[in-house]
This record gives sequence, structure tokens and C-alpha cells, in this order.
Amino acid sequence: MFGVGPNDAVLHVCGGKVRDYPFRGLGKYDRTLAPGADVLPDANALIKNALTVIDVGSRVGILDYVWPHPGKNAVEVAVVAVGTGRNNRARWFTVFERIT
Repeated sequence: MFGVGPNDAVLHVCGGKVRDYPFRGLGKYDRTLAPGADVLPDANALIKNALTVIDVGSRVGILDYVWPHPGKNAVEVAVVAVGTGRNNRARWFTVFERIT
């Protein structure tokens, strides 16, 4: 989905506690933080801000309960529903590519 390898630089927004999840595959450059829901910005604003710091043609991914809108400077290249088990809310993992 990203078009990169595990050791390439990728801006993955809102990783939360991904390091605590029971799977492998994080690259050596992972910088995951867990600030808490009370300080996270709106997903639409977060994606729009993230897209301003990457080059045209680069991609940003976000895992959230909403399917954010990237604005006019990007397009979706992947939208994946992520199930987290019974009696849990599903999430969207969306990947956006900056076009302008």
C-alpha cells in the first residue's frame, strides 16, 4: 500500500501503541508515540497538516475511526477496513498521496 520497504521513511500518523500490538514488521526508524485521545487533533486536520511536510508523490497513512478527507492536495491510494475483533469498533487505515 505504501510502496516502500520496512526501513524506508514513512510518515504514519496516529500510530498510538502500535509497538505493543502482537505482530512484527516495524522498521528501525519507527517513532511511535502514545499521547492519549484527549490531545489528538481532528483526523482531517491531522492529515492535511501531515501532507504539508512531505514531498509531492510521497504518502501518509492514518489509522482512525473516521475516513478523513485530505483536501485538494492529495488522493487516496488505499482505504482498508481494519477489524479488531468482536465487540470492538472497526477502524479505517487510509493512505494518501500528495499530488500538489
